[in-house]
Amino acid sequence: MEKNSILKLSDNWNLHKEDLKEKKFYLFNVTDGDIIRLNEISFEMLKNIDGTKTVQDIFDIVYMIYKVDKQVLWEDVFSLIEKAIKNKALQVV
Repeated sequence: MEKNSILKLSDNWNLHKEDLKEKKFYLFNVTDGDIIRLNEISFEMLKNIDGTKTVQDIFDIVYMIYKVDKQVLWEDVFSLIEKAIKNKALQVV
């Protein structure tokens, strides 16, 4: 995946956040009911994938919020994108 690639969430996938005692984050397939549990950073990445932002834009947003090690964040961003594309939750615009 290139840093200038633009992605969007596939039509049959939705993000969901529960604010109970502890926050819980999910990626939910409305077609087959498949549910993927996410951590907070993964949820933040996916919620910013809107079909207009580049992978670099998403990285920059998440970095500004969490201030984690840049190399680790890049690895996490690319890993999440690869898995989401494989699950057909994300598609390249």
